[in-house]
Amino acid sequence: MVGVIAFSIFMLAFSAVTFMWMNGKLPEFARTQRDVPNLKGRVVTLSLRGRSTTFRLNSDLWVRLAFIALGPSAILGLSVAYAEILPLRVMFALFVFPAYIGMVVLGLLYPKWGWRALIGFCAGVIATLLYDIVRLFLVVALDLPDPIPHIGDLWLGADTVSHGGLWWVGYLWRFFGNGAGMGIVYAMLSPKVFNLKGGWIYGDLVGLGMFALLFFFPASQIHLFPLNLTVLVNGILGHWAYGLALGWLFGWTRLKYRFEEPSLSSDKPLSWVNTR
Repeated sequence: MVGVIAFSIFMLAFSAVTFMWMNGKLPEFARTQRDVPNLKGRVVTLSLRGRSTTFRLNSDLWVRLAFIALGPSAILGLSVAYAEILPLRVMFALFVFPAYIGMVVLGLLYPKWGWRALIGFCAGVIATLLYDIVRLFLVVALDLPDPIPHIGDLWLGADTVSHGGLWWVGYLWRFFGNGAGMGIVYAMLSPKVFNLKGGWIYGDLVGLGMFALLFFFPASQIHLFPLNLTVLVNGILGHWAYGLALGWLFGWTRLKYRFEEPSLSSDKPLSWVNTR
């Protein structure tokens, strides 16, 4: 427990310093890239029952969707391992590691979105720490098992590390994989959800995914925890803490006013026009 607390404090300090530096003192090249809207792209017109709409498919839209697709790679890989479909080390090699390399490449090619993803990464780590404060309090108070160290067994192989022997491996995956990855996804959403309400709903959705895994894949309960009322309350409170922390971080730092939304049209907002 002492090691978990020390490890969490270190990650909190690292992420907080990085988060504030990126949010307050961006290098000049990133500052200029961030504020330049990308209006290049193909103009597409859709028609339905006499009404049509025209919008522009630009690189901003596709880059944003790519981050949303790649961000949950760690939590999806872990879910597959929990469901005993494929080992976690296989998912890491074939899916998770390439996904993170892809996000790094995207961030370098498109600095505006790269910085936004990196801020989401750090915010996700901080939010996960707050999540774990709630979770570990309930673990100790209710004498529940901590399933996070077991991730190390799944990742390195049960024949390589004794159960819980390298607990920090599990927490490394949790903070910089699950939590940070979902923070990246949140950062790619509309700034309209960068507030406490939006973060709360987002945390609910992430928690719903965990409960769906436990319900539809009972084998995951062996690796994670049995699905019961105690787990339900613990999971809900923890994911509320995670989502509210993300909403507060993005709302408090006023990021919704610092990032421009990708333009779907070069001249006016998306709208339907009666062409009859």
